[in-house]
Amino acid sequence: MTPVLMLSGRQEDVDQVLGLGMGADDYLTKPFHLPVLIHKVKALIRRNRIYSQNRTNVIVVGPFRFDLMKLECSRDGKPLNFTARELLLFRFFMEHPGQVFTKEQIYHQVWNENLVDDNTIMVYIKRIRDKIEEDSRTPRYLKTVRGIGYRFDANGLS
Repeated sequence: MTPVLMLSGRQEDVDQVLGLGMGADDYLTKPFHLPVLIHKVKALIRRNRIYSQNRTNVIVVGPFRFDLMKLECSRDGKPLNFTARELLLFRFFMEHPGQVFTKEQIYHQVWNENLVDDNTIMVYIKRIRDKIEEDSRTPRYLKTVRGIGYRFDANGLS
């Protein structure tokens, strides 16, 4: 991704907000001092380089692999055929291995709603378990934390 520095003679706040809203990474108004321009460009290049290095298109957790570009998930190289919502939910768990989430947190993150439907979450958890677990009745990876919620255990151990 190429960083964008907008140079403009327009100094009003609304113009700066509009420029940044159109996708500029920074906004500099004329007249400006050359050292300021040089430092802003160097900062944009530095941030872009760091962002590019940390950006990955694949999440690998235990035997699971999630390709963010293709929206495909697999276990030990075998594709997992998730629906769109299952994919979002499993991606959420893969991005936070070992972390315990309440049903409210899961619903808010995946469904982007504040009203929680316990039954919906339980149905989707069961569907995912049916696809990722050897025995969905005794899950190794997607575990229930009694009285709290759920946790994705990448190694399938504890």
